[in-house]
Amino acid sequence: MNKGETYDFSLIASFVNSDITKEFVYDDFKWQYDNKVSVKYKNRAKGLHKVLYHCPNCNTEYMMNSEGTQIFCTNCNKRWQMTEYGRLEALDGKTEFSHAIKHVEVVGRALQNTAENLRQTVRSENATDRREENGL
Repeated sequence: MNKGETYDFSLIASFVNSDITKEFVYDDFKWQYDNKVSVKYKNRAKGLHKVLYHCPNCNTEYMMNSEGTQIFCTNCNKRWQMTEYGRLEALDGKTEFSHAIKHVEVVGRALQNTAENLRQTVRSENATDRREENGL
């Protein structure tokens, strides 16, 4: 670093952290599918609703449940079967997400977008309130 130059070390740390995080991502479901590892356990979907709490069919949250090899929505009654290779397949209609981890990622991004939209709405409403208070 030359005299008078400054570096944004937080930005550098952010890039390094991002690269490290990408290298440590591990997906058991993807590995199982890619390597064709068959799991015939009769309760392989049990508890999956605790992670997949958002129904991709009717968009309700916390109405999912699971038992045996199935995960299902108690609101719209849609059901998915977890195959012996770790994939989700709809019993009727469209299979919205065959890969559980991708479903979690999509829901997470949607929640982030919703939160950002809410923040922008609140900022806009606050600005409008301040203008009205000042008679503008």
